[in-house]
Order: sequence, then C-alpha cells, then structure tokens
Amino acid sequence: MPKQIDEDLLIQAAAEVFAERGYAGAGVAEIARRAGVTTGAIYSRYSGKSELLLEALKRSFVLHIGEAISSAISGENKVGSFVQDGGGIRSIGLVASDEWKAHDALFLEAVVASRRDEEIATMLSERLEKGAAFLAKRIDTQKADGPVDSSLDTDALKTYALAMRMGFSVLRSLDYKMPEPEEWQKVLNQTQRSILKSVGEEK
Repeated sequence: MPKQIDEDLLIQAAAEVFAERGYAGAGVAEIARRAGVTTGAIYSRYSGKSELLLEALKRSFVLHIGEAISSAISGENKVGSFVQDGGGIRSIGLVASDEWKAHDALFLEAVVASRRDEEIATMLSERLEKGAAFLAKRIDTQKADGPVDSSLDTDALKTYALAMRMGFSVLRSLDYKMPEPEEWQKVLNQTQRSILKSVGEEK
C-alpha cells in the first residue's frame, strides 16, 4: 500500500528547497527526499515544480502576508501599523523581525519565476489584488472610526503599506543592514503626523 503523503511536510520541504536553491535550481527529487516520499507520489498530486511553488507560496501568504495585512491597520502586533501606540506607529517588526526571512526568499523566487511562468504570475497578481482590497477596507474603517486622517487617499495609503512590506522583503533578502529599531521608530513617528489625525481631533 502506498505511503500516505504528509501534505504539510511536503510543502514545507518544497518551500525550504525553493528558498535555498532558487526555483531554477530546485529539484523535485530533492523535495521528495526531504519530505520522505517518492517523486512518483509527488507527481501523482502535483504537475511539477511550478505547482509546488504555487502551493508553498499560497500557504506562506496565508501565514505571513495575511497576518501582516490584517494587523497593519488594526495594530494587533508590531508588523507595521497606522494606529497610534503610545505616541508611535507600530512598525519596528517590519524592519527587525527575522521570522519573515523564509517567506521573503520564497516570495522573491516566485517573483523571478513569474517572469517565465504565466501561472505563477497570475497567482501573484491575484494574491496582491486580494491583499490590497482587504487592506483598503481596513483603512477605510480606520478613516471612519479611528485615527487615520480621512482626507488622505485610501489607494495611496494602501500602496504605501504594500510598498513598505515588499521593499523590506527585498532588503532583507540582500542582507541589507537595517537601521536601529529606535532610529527607525523616530522616522515612523514623524510619518505618523501626516497619516494620523491630530491628537484630540474630533471626527
């Protein structure tokens, strides 16, 4: 009887191989070895590398980008937020968190692969549009009920947040030396003055 595939273990192995070796250098045989399955078992479920990358990236988006977008406006954690927190924007995690590195590597590999693979390009575009729509909705809510200045354009704020998120993905992947958290916070505190309503301002 064929060995049952542990789907989570398989996709985790695929994500690791893509992040380490790049899309071009990744092999289904190596992914199978790390997952403890045969290549035949993988091909019985997936058409090849592109489909494995798509699935790995989908799960990574849910785990990382989904959480980041959700908390970016709500201020639930320090990923980056337009919400006041003791006089500052919650943003240090956007620079300093190492937990994003695996996602960053996988995401950038998918971006490179998307130039040659229409399926990956379409998936990335769809994911970005969904994330942007969700973020825009949260921004509008904060304009109506919370501290975000309602005179600012939602699309501009949404694009600003996404550009920050993706820009740091690139910088971290290149091992760019990040600023000290305290210094970065000073810059974001200054930015806050343009994004948030003045303290005590009535809606």
